[in-house]
Amino acid sequence: MGNFIVFMREVANELRENGNQGTAHVYYSSLNAIIAFQGNERLSFQEITPEWLKRFEGSIRARGCSWNTVSTYLRTLRAVYNRAIDRRKANYVPHLFRSVYTGTRQIVGVRWWTMTCKRFSLQLHLLVLFVPNLSVHMSCLCSCLCFVVYLL
Repeated sequence: MGNFIVFMREVANELRENGNQGTAHVYYSSLNAIIAFQGNERLSFQEITPEWLKRFEGSIRARGCSWNTVSTYLRTLRAVYNRAIDRRKANYVPHLFRSVYTGTRQIVGVRWWTMTCKRFSLQLHLLVLFVPNLSVHMSCLCSCLCFVVYLL
């Protein structure tokens, strides 16, 4: 069998040459994470085991990457591995990626703040319409505060 890193670089180059710049960029980023974890550019297909994948996942998280980044790198790795199987460069291993995270997680806090601020801003604008003595400046200040919180 061959070298996974060499094969992954070939796939990323093919994607770039075919005009898939965005996808190629993700593949190169994933490849760089694999090389950083591996410590060199030697990684055979047989070395990619559930245990190796779990250690790779842990190293990405230890670097402070989000779960979505972890998932992106692992899904990219899985796509390259599956392509290698199709091209008969790697053997199929059942459930190889079962023990690592390949899903997506929504950041609940951001959505909650966005919805809260939109509701709050709408309520303030309604108050300005129905309460003539309410300062317009206070309404603008509160809207600005909500926008700042939204940006966080």
